[in-house]
Amino acid sequence: MSKEKFEEALQLASQDVEDAQLRLAEMYREGIGIEKNFAEALFWYEKVASQGDALSQLRVGMIYLMGDLGVEVDDLKAEYWIRKSAEQEESYAMYMLAMLYFDGTLEESGIPQAVYWARKAAEKDNIDALDLLTSLYIKGHGVKQNFSTAVEYCRKAVEAGHVGAQMRLGTMYFHGRGVEASVEQGLYWTEKAAEQGNKYAQANLGGIYYEGLGVAPDAVKAVDLLNKAAEQNLVKAQLYLGSIYEYGAHNLPADVSKAAYWYRKAAEHGNKDALTRLKNMKSGSNLRLSMKPTLYLVE
Repeated sequence: MSKEKFEEALQLASQDVEDAQLRLAEMYREGIGIEKNFAEALFWYEKVASQGDALSQLRVGMIYLMGDLGVEVDDLKAEYWIRKSAEQEESYAMYMLAMLYFDGTLEESGIPQAVYWARKAAEKDNIDALDLLTSLYIKGHGVKQNFSTAVEYCRKAVEAGHVGAQMRLGTMYFHGRGVEASVEQGLYWTEKAAEQGNKYAQANLGGIYYEGLGVAPDAVKAVDLLNKAAEQNLVKAQLYLGSIYEYGAHNLPADVSKAAYWYRKAAEHGNKDALTRLKNMKSGSNLRLSMKPTLYLVE
């Protein structure tokens, strides 16, 4: 049956039936009715893209950007196809073009172009673009810092279900940025994001439970949350855990071996503070360079 479907798709694709060309590309990619052949898959994807299909242009651009289908990463080809798609107002393509400018992959214009394309994507309610603009307005990066505008973008992203935006909204409530400060609302949105696996929210919530901000202090619960974030390679959480285990706190005894483990993990990611603390512990010095952890919410 798969072989017959492949033959049918091949015949229709040869007659320039766009839907059949896409099916054929997928069949070559997945090995359905034919041996996997990434070169043929790319050929048919590019054929559809060259005919002006915005989603196919985005797909081909992402293939070159990520080095998918066995091709070498090619930023120029990635930009070419993603821009083609963005110019047709495909929302995710506009967001990706913003990110290419934002991370420096594209040299020309830089941040102003990143903001331009992010706004274009946000107008199409692209949730990643909404979250990016939230971050830019919080930090004043490429735009004039404006917490009220950040909240506007953030709420739109939250309404669309963006987990990272839920975390950001929580921190804005804690800091009172663009909204009236509210520990209750801060906790609500931070917990909501943490429950969905957001490592930054997990780290923030861990710090909140350690400090007892709006909740009863609970070092055990704090460590559980921080562990979840640290296991996702969030260096701040690894450093925080090391400090908690070095000193012990509330209902959690000190554990030097666990402190060293998490300092080492953070140091492996280039954190100089963790390296200093680790060396100090190994030296047996009475001078305690490390400080007890204090809450700093990740944004």
